Amino acid sequence: MIAKAPHPKREVSTTKIVEERLQASKRKRGWIEIIWLILSQCVSGSVKTRIMYRCNLNSKQMQQYLSFLLECNFLEGKKDANHVAISYYTTESGMMFIRKYEQLQEVLDAAISHTKLADA
Repeated sequence: MIAKAPHPKREVSTTKIVEERLQASKRKRGWIEIIWLILSQCVSGSVKTRIMYRCNLNSKQMQQYLSFLLECNFLEGKKDANHVAISYYTTESGMMFIRKYEQLQEVLDAAISHTKLADA
């Protein structure tokens, strides 16, 4: 099966959404949003420390999420050429999670926008 190249517009919007979510770390995040953030960080591969800092997690939280995502086959770990560090990559199942999460977020954003217009 040939993998489709990501649509340029979608890639930019996903990157923008990830950055906005990371900036909104002052509010309490749900576990589904944290999973989405981790999976989004690993699309092109990332090491554990980078994921942890980018997603604003402590080491205990990172290990719990990482174990869960590996067990669910949303992430896969690959050792680098020197067999020292492990890079984590989002699997096809993880990509499906990202797409479904973003679709749900679009529906919720539209509903919130519609509600704000109705209240005005």
